[in-house]
Amino acid sequence: MTTLSASTSHTFRVLGLIGSAHFMSHIFNLALPPLFPLLVKDLGFTYLQLGVVMTAYAMSASLFTTPVGFLVDRLGGRRVLISGLALQAAAMLAVGLTSSYIALMASFIVAGIAYSVYHPCDYAIISASIDKGRLGRAFSFHAFTGNM
Repeated sequence: MTTLSASTSHTFRVLGLIGSAHFMSHIFNLALPPLFPLLVKDLGFTYLQLGVVMTAYAMSASLFTTPVGFLVDRLGGRRVLISGLALQAAAMLAVGLTSSYIALMASFIVAGIAYSVYHPCDYAIISASIDKGRLGRAFSFHAFTGNM
């Protein structure tokens, strides 16, 4: 049995961690829509209100992606990614604990801001950590974990 080189082991570790974060970001992204029927029935929200929440989530994520990219350049991808993961988990916890539409909207806007960290951080970490000859495969693996 052959052993993995330190470089290969490092590549697998980085891609495993980044892939896990990317996978979880998409899980968080898809957390609310399957609950729409329950939220309509139990909390009295309308589908229109829930659609507006998802729109606000997507808009906050898209508005903050570029500024977060500049932040990643200044602070590094690792710190920003960990902060984004923690913030998104806290926002999703708040979503689960609220029955107010305004609080639901605010929680999803915060979650959208947190979601904006994933791609800038992931690409910065992959670019800095993976051997140039493996970058194409690394980015493909990143895309695969997001779609998984």
